[in-house]
Amino acid sequence: MPGVESELFLAGMRSFVNVLLSNVEADPQFQEKTRGKDFSLCNVIRVPPSFREKGIEDAYLRLRLSEGKVEAEVATSLPQADVVLEGDWETWKRVISGQEELSNAVVEGKIQVTQGAEKMDFEIISLVANAMMRSTVPLDVFKLIEPS
Repeated sequence: MPGVESELFLAGMRSFVNVLLSNVEADPQFQEKTRGKDFSLCNVIRVPPSFREKGIEDAYLRLRLSEGKVEAEVATSLPQADVVLEGDWETWKRVISGQEELSNAVVEGKIQVTQGAEKMDFEIISLVANAMMRSTVPLDVFKLIEPS
């Protein structure tokens, strides 16, 4: 049974994903870039041992974009996805807080494409990356979801 720390962490991830969804849908090119497509992306956040000691497991943020729709889920196991991006908590924290761009983290190898590189849809990835830059979370907020 997940503890309070785990529930807070997942609730924080869900809140971020909800803001991200709104920003993806608000992109003026959203309808055009998703026309005729059905693409899913999973961002895997590997948590450090200090989180695991508190019962917090890796988080999986899955986005599915198709025909002008976007859906999302936060899970504790890897869902089905066309492309999987994987990185550690500190890297994702920098991306989510706006200190580092997703594309730079991928290019520098801090976030790895661990599945589906051949299915990479750069129009969709750029849509998500731009939405992430508009969905940044202040660093102070992380204190609410990180274990003490």
